[in-house]
Amino acid sequence: MGQKLIDTWAGHLVKQNFTWGVNDCHQLLYQFVKLTNPDWKDPHNLGRLAGTYHTWREANEVAKTLKIAEWFEEINYEKRPVNKTETGDIVWMPSKNRAWDMYMPVIFGETVLCGDPKTKLIRQRHVREFDRYYEVYRRKECQQ
Repeated sequence: MGQKLIDTWAGHLVKQNFTWGVNDCHQLLYQFVKLTNPDWKDPHNLGRLAGTYHTWREANEVAKTLKIAEWFEEINYEKRPVNKTETGDIVWMPSKNRAWDMYMPVIFGETVLCGDPKTKLIRQRHVREFDRYYEVYRRKECQQ
């Protein structure tokens, strides 16, 4: 996947106002998967979720219905601990007190794109800024 394409996509999102159901972590994840997997046809119709929830409580209810780990397997991603992230990875952080886990696309090196409900902005952050355990979903290499 081209870095320039990811840069352009992320550049349009950074500093936008954070809105549940529009650019929260699940919507950013959906957009990123579509962008980086052009042949993906959205067989579970996740695109329909955009704009259907507007609060963290509603997002929590939607998250209970998602089977992201299973869907990642379908498109050849595997979850694994890594020492260093790469562009195209998706950082996964489990949530302790919400139904949703955090999924953040790696847009460059160890920089992720995330919706921040506290600042109400879409931000770029270095993955090491987070003080929580994380793993990475990474696309499996094609085997010939």
